Amino acid sequence: MALQPRFWKCLSVCRNLECGLASLATISTPAIQHDVATKENEAVAPEFTNRNPRNLELLGVARKERGWATVWPSREFWHR
Repeated sequence: MALQPRFWKCLSVCRNLECGLASLATISTPAIQHDVATKENEAVAPEFTNRNPRNLELLGVARKERGWATVWPSREFWHR
């Protein structure tokens, strides 16, 4: 049991001196990140086609077009 304190003391010295023990190294170097031109990916389409009108209705953004005034019950919404 007397060897354990010596071992840990030697181990801490090796870590401080960076004596080449790769398994004991705790410092990691970040990977090199290359700059990528992302401006082509960030372009937004000028026209957007909504394929889910129910979603806009639930959000309170859009309502169904009027023109169903003669139909009963009222059809102001896509789904009820």
